[in-house]
Amino acid sequence: MDNKVKSWIRVYTDFLKDQVKIVLKNLTDFINKTNDGIKENPSHEHNINNKELLMSVMKIISDNKDVEPTIESVVKRMKEMVLILKKN
Repeated sequence: MDNKVKSWIRVYTDFLKDQVKIVLKNLTDFINKTNDGIKENPSHEHNINNKELLMSVMKIISDNKDVEPTIESVVKRMKEMVLILKKN
């Protein structure tokens, strides 16, 4: 019985580790995409007629507004997962 319990604990902790890694990677990718997407300012003189750049930056801003409300809950969930992992 003890081996089964240990096995399930290992399965669960492995699952949590994988989830933390996936969420961190997704957050890092999103931050990098955002940083890359806003490097060029569409209002600078040399970009003033670049509608493609303007649309691209506007999309990045829109994506951020969509994601921003969920970030706090994702971070909270990750903290909970890490606490569980620390216990095991």
